Amino acid sequence: MQAIKGSLRERERNKTFRGDMVDFMLDNKGETDDEPSAKKINLNEDEKAMQLFGFFIGGYDAISALLAYSSYELAVNPDIQRRLREEVEGVTHLTYESLMNMKYLDMVVSGDTALHCGPLLN
Repeated sequence: MQAIKGSLRERERNKTFRGDMVDFMLDNKGETDDEPSAKKINLNEDEKAMQLFGFFIGGYDAISALLAYSSYELAVNPDIQRRLREEVEGVTHLTYESLMNMKYLDMVVSGDTALHCGPLLN
């Protein structure tokens, strides 16, 4: 928790903007534009740190489950494993763009997510 609190303080002090959840928490001063009558909640440093920790752990669990299920599905479906391996081996330099162009990888991950991890991600 100290690391998260330190990151919050550092970002507030330096006015660093990364467009992530930490920025959202720092920018949220209990104000709402959507509904003027909505109850406004101001979070203290401990509450912000706990919320960020919860987001981190929640994402970690979902990704771990997805990787475990994907590994299982690839192990029991050798044709899918072979085709995916061919696509991955066809990439000479792994970059963000090349990863985004791997259509079969996207289909495999999307299928595994829908099949096994839907409830974890909702």
